[in-house]
Amino acid sequence: MRFGKLVCFGLLVAACWVVPGVAQARGGMHGDGLTMHGDGLTLSRQLLHALNLTDDQRAHVQEAFHTYRTTAQPLWQDMRTTQQHLQDILLNPNGLDTAALQTAQQQLTAQQADLLQARLTLAQTVHGGSRPRS
Repeated sequence: MRFGKLVCFGLLVAACWVVPGVAQARGGMHGDGLTMHGDGLTLSRQLLHALNLTDDQRAHVQEAFHTYRTTAQPLWQDMRTTQQHLQDILLNPNGLDTAALQTAQQQLTAQQADLLQARLTLAQTVHGGSRPRS
């Protein structure tokens, strides 16, 4: 009975941990770097037009999104791999390997921190180079 509860708890934790990441990852990043879904960033052509940016500013924003995309894409892939590894650890029929679980958790935390840093860098770059003209 106790083992069954542990397995059910492991499945619940895995589902709560993996499902949001998969849902975000499936949103993907689309377009020319101006519209990105799945990671909470949306900057559409209409918004760029509404900001009344110069061509140089618009190019700066597009380059910032391109740089973010090339940085974030491998991070998302690494996070998916780590989440799959976590799921495998939690569903291991031979028991829970707490050392492997802790290592995978630390890897995922570091990857999430790297992704957050990439988002902050993008925000700073866009904010610094895209002030609307008067």
